[in-house]
Amino acid sequence: MKRTCGRGGATTLFLGVLLLGALVGAAPAQAQSTAAADLPQDPALRSGTLDNGLRYAVIRSAAPKGSVSIRFAVDVGSYEEAESERGLAHFVEHMAFRATTHFEEGRLEHDLAELGVAAGRDHNAFTQMFSTFYQLDLPDGDAARLGLAFRWLRDVADGVVFAPEAVERERGVVLAEKEARNSNDQVAEDAITRFQGPELRSTARAPIGLEAVLRRASAEDLRRFHDRWYRPEHAVVAMAGDLPVEVMEGWIKGAFETWKTAGPLPARASRAAPDPRRGVDALTLPDAGLSDRLDVCRLRPGGPVGALSLADRRAADLQDLWVTILNARLAARADHDPTLLDGQASIYGAARDAAATCLEIAPKGQAWAGALAAAEAEFRRLRQDGPTETELEAALEVRRATLRGGISVVSTETANDLADEILQTLLTRAVFVEPRQLLRAYGVEMENVTPEDVRLAAVRDWAGSGPLIDAQGEAPPARAALIDAWRQAEAAPALAAFQDPPTPTWAYEDFGRGRVGSAARRARISCA
Repeated sequence: MKRTCGRGGATTLFLGVLLLGALVGAAPAQAQSTAAADLPQDPALRSGTLDNGLRYAVIRSAAPKGSVSIRFAVDVGSYEEAESERGLAHFVEHMAFRATTHFEEGRLEHDLAELGVAAGRDHNAFTQMFSTFYQLDLPDGDAARLGLAFRWLRDVADGVVFAPEAVERERGVVLAEKEARNSNDQVAEDAITRFQGPELRSTARAPIGLEAVLRRASAEDLRRFHDRWYRPEHAVVAMAGDLPVEVMEGWIKGAFETWKTAGPLPARASRAAPDPRRGVDALTLPDAGLSDRLDVCRLRPGGPVGALSLADRRAADLQDLWVTILNARLAARADHDPTLLDGQASIYGAARDAAATCLEIAPKGQAWAGALAAAEAEFRRLRQDGPTETELEAALEVRRATLRGGISVVSTETANDLADEILQTLLTRAVFVEPRQLLRAYGVEMENVTPEDVRLAAVRDWAGSGPLIDAQGEAPPARAALIDAWRQAEAAPALAAFQDPPTPTWAYEDFGRGRVGSAARRARISCA
């Protein structure tokens, strides 16, 4: 259950490209308007900032009983790499597992295993575009396990050993990981991101990096990258577990209060934006190993990270409404349209340099142009006429039901899930909100919402550079054919205004004479 209220999140930038952290950034917190103050932090969460700048948050969770989950992160990832450093953020993460000040090579995994902490399952790390984070899930919050966990995490901060011979051994592991990543799907996704945003830094900063850089990176290169970016001002710690919050806070302070670094903060990489002058364009990716798919996207500048004002939250809620409504229409159309197998709208944003609104379409057979036209027509109809009152109320109820579900599962949220969510809250400088407050806020944000509000939101979100079309599969149309198909679809006559389907009627309005209660009782007796 998402309990944060802010820009960013652990999701993707474009069309499912596995950049994991592409939506969480390290920009300074956005100035909050007074309207943002109506969403208070969950009182169960204790948060603070150490004198050195490290930010932390802890919460008590008794599920599973006795367990503790810890997350340490720096809000730095592959986005900050210079061209000659592409892949170093991920390489540094690998080296933190090989040897540190308190754990000689091979010792960490052995010591953790003796305490019931399994590598990969309970102990892992991930390098993303805007952050790098390390996770430990402990089966018990006793002093031995916590002591080992925080010794290692502090070593990650300023005690990673970059011995040349260890770097050579780890280089092969990193290169093997890069090779394993080169599936047909991943190669296609990389091509799509470059096509969509050739001017954007994010499209050329996949965390796995460049083979040439990885092969020549020295121990000193890695040390310099680590020392430049691993600083308490960039670091956050999230902790959830079956311990008093005061105890968890004490462990964090004891491990990290003495962490000091010298010199000014390094400059962050500049942020570009999509070229607003770019019009319709297309990319075709023929490959028998790819499933047939069409994507049509428009890109616009991304927004800053930070807590959202009431106006920002309302805009996001309206976005959610029109996407829900359009996807319901596309699903219904796919049931009878001979060209459309499936279709949906998605929003990918807001990252540092771009957000995207996309139509994702699967054609039936080779009916590429027909599927494209069907999805375009439905979206255009929504932007022209808006939803019906019935559609709007149904979409509102979908969101309300999700929020009510979040309230019902609070007592069962596990420590590892809470730690993950708190970590993203810290990285995005968002607000960790108690679910009842989220439901209350939704009522405020959506008060007096109208179909016209939703229509205008769809118009607003279908703006920016493009449309940018990509088609992949065994035999997709050529670039020129895709562009021509889109232009023909746009020029086609508009669909008539959407009409709600008839409300199903209950078939059993008259049960005739008799006593239903007695019949029901007899039926139960006869089945005994």
